[in-house]
Amino acid sequence: MTLRELNQLRYLKKEISADRRRLHELEQMATSPSSPNLSGMPSGSGGNKIENYVVQIADLQALISEKIGRLLEEQLRLEQYIASVPDSYMRQIMTYRFIECRTWNGVAMALRGTTADACRVAVDRYLKNTETE
Repeated sequence: MTLRELNQLRYLKKEISADRRRLHELEQMATSPSSPNLSGMPSGSGGNKIENYVVQIADLQALISEKIGRLLEEQLRLEQYIASVPDSYMRQIMTYRFIECRTWNGVAMALRGTTADACRVAVDRYLKNTETE
């Protein structure tokens, strides 16, 4: 397992979060009232905005659902890998960092008595040592 592979869950979570923010924005735009036409003149027909929003919302919801499925698969894969690590301390570091997506400082705080750099170096060293096996 590489550091890049371990970080995939973290990246997927960020993607899903960004997609959910975009979905919320689209839903707000679809439900907000349009500015009233005060001129009395007919307005041009640029297509039905609501229909466009509904299509975009549906597409984005499907994309989010697909990514959540991948996220669950990736999380299971990582949990299985971490469970196979023989050292309890390393399993804790990896769980905090790669499953719970904590910062290195957050990992160190959870473990108490260590530093962020020590945790990061321990993972790097572990991965380097298992790479050759």
